[in-house]
Amino acid sequence: MYLYGDIGAVGFDLWQVKSGTIFDDVIVTDSVEEAKKFGEKTLKKTKEGEKKMKEKQDEEEEKKRKEEEEKKKEEEKEEEDKEEEEKEEDEKKKKDLSNDGDGWKKRWILSEYRNDYGKFNLSYGQFYNDPEEDLGLTTTEDVKNYAISAKFPKFSNKDKLLIVQYATKRFTLPDDDCGGLYIKV
Repeated sequence: MYLYGDIGAVGFDLWQVKSGTIFDDVIVTDSVEEAKKFGEKTLKKTKEGEKKMKEKQDEEEEKKRKEEEEKKKEEEKEEEDKEEEEKEEDEKKKKDLSNDGDGWKKRWILSEYRNDYGKFNLSYGQFYNDPEEDLGLTTTEDVKNYAISAKFPKFSNKDKLLIVQYATKRFTLPDDDCGGLYIKV
């Protein structure tokens, strides 16, 4: 800092200063006491400014965190809703293919390709947990071929797996020689 007699001007020589650097609170005095008080005032003001800036940053971060949290909750809710819709759709599909008394005869179509196919009926077999829940299509004749099909609601599995799942159990104790099952979609 340079002081030029009675001109009362002050100047700074700067080099390699980062852009955005602020020069403020300049004092020109010949009193050490005045400079000390000014320095303390400047330091206090700087600390208050830093505190306010930190509080503002914290508020912005908290606001951003809350917004992200809300967005995440909304996304989770949307995902839950989507999963619930898919579950309801799956339940609808299950119901459409389920066995409800003689209703299965309307949904399941016996093949007429050959006239010697065996007949189906409903049964829960010898071993079951719940007679209504465990009720399923049952073959009724020994050593016969069977063919049956049912439509299911149209859907798309684009970019998803297609899973066809079924369970089988023997109607009687295992004394069969052989057997096989093919599923066609």
